[in-house]
Amino acid sequence: MKLPVVVLAVIVFGLSFHMSAYASEWETVVGQDDLGNMDTTAQENSSINSSTAINAEDRAKGVGLVVVAVPGHGPIPRGTAWLYKTDVLATNAHVALAVKDVLNVCEKEGVSGCVPYYLPNQSKGKFIQIVNFSIHSDYKKIGVDMNGKSPVNSPDVALMRLKEKLPFPLSVASKETLKNLNPGDAIQYIGFPTENLQGGNVNCNNVLATTQSGTISAVSDWWLGDSGPEANKVIRHDMGVTGGASGSPIFNKDGQVIGLVNAMNIVPIVKFTKSGKVNVIRTPNAAMVNYGIRVDLLENM
Repeated sequence: MKLPVVVLAVIVFGLSFHMSAYASEWETVVGQDDLGNMDTTAQENSSINSSTAINAEDRAKGVGLVVVAVPGHGPIPRGTAWLYKTDVLATNAHVALAVKDVLNVCEKEGVSGCVPYYLPNQSKGKFIQIVNFSIHSDYKKIGVDMNGKSPVNSPDVALMRLKEKLPFPLSVASKETLKNLNPGDAIQYIGFPTENLQGGNVNCNNVLATTQSGTISAVSDWWLGDSGPEANKVIRHDMGVTGGASGSPIFNKDGQVIGLVNAMNIVPIVKFTKSGKVNVIRTPNAAMVNYGIRVDLLENM
């Protein structure tokens, strides 16, 4: 039996709300900005030690929660994002599209005042408006390989423009570092996993990110093969992820972003309610092989 690989978007069922005025402003903008050069600091291969773990507190200032504020429903979490530049967020394409889905529902049902926001970690109620976004042009467009094997992933990245500038943009690993990622390398992510967690694992009035640590399991191409350092964009890892963690920055031992969390292997469990309604619960696969994608995919946007 083939078990699915799924993206980590937070799933919200049964919402009936609307937005009208803002939907027309929420447009996909491709190739709008010059995103500049990436950091070129050389790396060494070793474990994440206690001093690096302490530095995670500073790195967490550049991470935040993406929500849509919906009148009558409050902020609805959509995923994690982080500061790529002072007014540009990086996240997953499926997170940006999940935001757009909510806005489309708002528009369809006539609820005005629905607005997407970025909630910086530990900002105690600070909401920064997101004004537009762009997604990678090849998202969900990777075809089968020469042997007919379907891809397990694609360039699931997006950029979001903020209405104002913020401090603490994160440091991104150099191209050379990314080409030398190896199984066994120690990594961490900082983000907002929420799906099926007690209390949603987040308080939108005072967001507090969580940190998970692990190792790289494999670095491969879209079809889980080895196509060389330039083409191996998929990072398999053993960190625990679930819906809401999508878009979280993955750090190497030196605190530089090497990738974005975006998907997991699951075992779907089907349950029936007393009324006969089908409820599918996504549970983690015990193998703990989950997915991220290399951060240099943002260069192509």
